[in-house]
Amino acid sequence: MHDRAAAWDLLCEFTLTEPLRKHGLAVETVMRHLARKHGEDEDTWGITGLLHDFDYERWPTAEGHPFEGNKILTERGWPEDIRTAIMGHADYSGVPRDTLMAKTLFAVDELTGFVTAVALVRPNKSILEVEVPSVRKKMKDKAFARQVNRDDIVNGAEQLGVSLDDMIAEVIEALKSNADALSLRRHGVARHLPGDSACSFNCSALFRCFRASVIPSSRVLRVTWLTPASIARHFSLFSGEREPAFSGHHGRGWLRSDCATGAGRTPSAPDHFGKKLRLSGRRGVGQERPRRRSTRRADVLTG
Repeated sequence: MHDRAAAWDLLCEFTLTEPLRKHGLAVETVMRHLARKHGEDEDTWGITGLLHDFDYERWPTAEGHPFEGNKILTERGWPEDIRTAIMGHADYSGVPRDTLMAKTLFAVDELTGFVTAVALVRPNKSILEVEVPSVRKKMKDKAFARQVNRDDIVNGAEQLGVSLDDMIAEVIEALKSNADALSLRRHGVARHLPGDSACSFNCSALFRCFRASVIPSSRVLRVTWLTPASIARHFSLFSGEREPAFSGHHGRGWLRSDCATGAGRTPSAPDHFGKKLRLSGRRGVGQERPRRRSTRRADVLTG
């Protein structure tokens, strides 16, 4: 049966790396968005976007992709309109793009990858921060995402008869609608855990507090190795039953929160030096008795 589940299994069979799978999901998302806009078959368009590069990891050359993938699709009985559109998205294949689906796939393939790259260089790696002018500005920077063919992006919009700005806006809107699945949601701020307001804080502010160099004799743990990226990567708060974990390890100590239970609890854990890091949301580093001030700081207390 040639449904979405079968398409996903086929993608995973030939594509093992997460970035290429995410690209397939991203193009599928945009194709479904535009299918709804044009009143076309959403599943057919989505499957075409999902499978357009399924063979690229195994055959990454112009001689192999998408020709080898087309052989596999033909052997397994996938519909001709899907196969033709996938062949047509590679300009060098010589297959004409005679359908709206084929033209749309060509138009959104490179553009989706480029917009994703723009999102990933934003401070919070979030598609929610990407706007059309920022994409156009990055397109002028030839050193940025240099593997993306700018000519294909421009030509794709022209073949659809839409302006490039409108095409970019459509792609951004589509990716925003599926940001969680594509890992393009805001990363810089930890998610709020119901019942524990102390667990929601800004990682950049926490980093500014932690990175201050301290004197070892002050009995304060040195944690200058933390960065906003490592904090955001290691500190994830779940709204379900799983316990949130915040950890960083660079030979100097560790920190793990245990704030999944109990309203109002402050995440804290002893470090290798027998001290305690408390993310209490108060200002100051190394205060014996922290005073309630700002929600943009963390305290390092003696245990």
